[in-house]
Amino acid sequence: MAAGAIGACAAVVGLRACARPESLTDWPAAVRTAARDAVRDPGGSGLVLLALVAAALCGWMLLPLAFLAPGPLALALTSVDVRLESM
Repeated sequence: MAAGAIGACAAVVGLRACARPESLTDWPAAVRTAARDAVRDPGGSGLVLLALVAAALCGWMLLPLAFLAPGPLALALTSVDVRLESM
């Protein structure tokens, strides 16, 4: 149970870090900022986790369409980032 929670938190922070623009040049800063955003915005973190679960389920149920799953996941990450900026 604890390992699943830690893995989910790490996945949320990792995905949020990938969505940050500074991840192209300064990965540690992107991870720090993503971790801070994950704590400040638990609703957005929940949305990211739900988008990850939905992408995994769609890829599992419809294997030929698995390569399309990262698109909606990227859209969810971008919308959470925009939502955080507007708050």
